[in-house]
Parts: sequence; structure tokens; C-alpha cells
Amino acid sequence: MSYSTFEVGRTGPSDRIGGSSEYHIDTKFSNTLSWEDIRDRFDVLAGKYKKGGRNIEFSNAGVADLVYDLNATPEERLALLQKAAAAHNHSQSSNFHSFDYYAPTIGNNRFHKSAEGAPIYIVGSKGRKAGGGTGGNYGNYGYVLDENGNVVSKSGHGDNSGSVFGGGTFEGPSLPAVGDTDGTSSTPKPAQVEAVTRAKAYKDMSKAEMNAAYDKLRTEDPAKARIEGMKMHKAFFGK
Repeated sequence: MSYSTFEVGRTGPSDRIGGSSEYHIDTKFSNTLSWEDIRDRFDVLAGKYKKGGRNIEFSNAGVADLVYDLNATPEERLALLQKAAAAHNHSQSSNFHSFDYYAPTIGNNRFHKSAEGAPIYIVGSKGRKAGGGTGGNYGNYGYVLDENGNVVSKSGHGDNSGSVFGGGTFEGPSLPAVGDTDGTSSTPKPAQVEAVTRAKAYKDMSKAEMNAAYDKLRTEDPAKARIEGMKMHKAFFGK
């Protein structure tokens, strides 16, 4: 499968990225993806950094100082990702595998000044949509949607003094800008874009599929589950 990237922000100091460790990046992949798929996407991410003269260096205990090496075997790269996800024990999720890392220039480690202001990327397959936002202790961030409007990956802790990622379609025409935060624009926000995408998908779901989607939302975001549950109800009984 072909993947490409969008830059969604830049690393920043703790008080501008949601309050966590300064200049680090947090990338998450849905556990609906296979580990092979996650590795392939991470390969593209590492390749993008390498093209820009940077490495991915992990930081959590157990994988600290380890660099994601594209010259390692596929099995070794996959094993490192599994180890890095297990090491992300400060905010484990039943729905996402999370990876904390820095992106210093090649030849330097994560404590080097080059990790400051490093680009943050998301990775998606051709034709898939991406959006952006800010807040939620995640700073500026970007996310990737699958064909059903579900978030399958996201990257955040971007410096909120910079602009919010405007969204797009991987290797395709740009979407309307999203992420207006001052309320003065008619441009849709990321949540609105995602809601429309979900609503379109609900009408094609069976009752069992809707129940499964609702249960997943209840785990991830109970408030959103109440809203989306009403949309599912209308979609199902409106058929």
C-alpha cells in the first residue's frame, strides 16, 4: 500500500504543547491496524525524517536512546515498535498504540537543540482524509481517517503558537481548511468534518456494526457517544 505524509506542526516548549515534556512528539496508531501496517507507516515516517536529515529517537524507559533504524530487518523494526508502545505506560489506551519520540538531526541525540522546532507528521494511504485541531493537552495535532471516518492515527504535541493544520487528502486535492479556533470563520472545524463523515457511514451500517461502533465510542469519549448514538438511531430508523 502506498503512503504519504502531511506536516501538521512543530515541536515546542512544554507550556505550548499541552504541558508534557518539551519538544517531544506523540504519534498514535489505532489497534485496528495490524502491527505490519503500523510498521509500514512508521517506515514512511522515518523515511520522511531521514530525507530532512533527522532521526526518530524514542524516549520512554525501556526504549530511551533507541533510534528507529530503517536498515534493521522488518522483524527488528516491528519488535522495536511493540517495545516502544509497551513502554508508553503513562497514558495507555485500549484503542491506540502510542509512541513518544524526538526528531533531532542525524548525528545528535534528543537532548540536542535540533530537536526544538522539529516537524511533526502524520502518515496515511492514498485517498484518505486528514484533519487537524488544537487543545486537549495535545497541543496542535493532526489525525488520519479511514474509509468509514474512524481515526486510525494521529500525531500531536505541536507548538500552539503556530497555525493549526488545515487538513487534506493524501496524494489528492486539498480539502477546505479546518481548525478555525476563533469562531469567526465559516470554515468547518475538524470535529465537524469528522461528524459529517461518520453520519454518511452510519446509513450503510447494520445494527450490529452500529452497536460495535457505539461501544467503542463509549470507551473513547462518553460525551461524543451520546451525540453519535442519536445520529446512529436516526440513521437506522430513517432507513
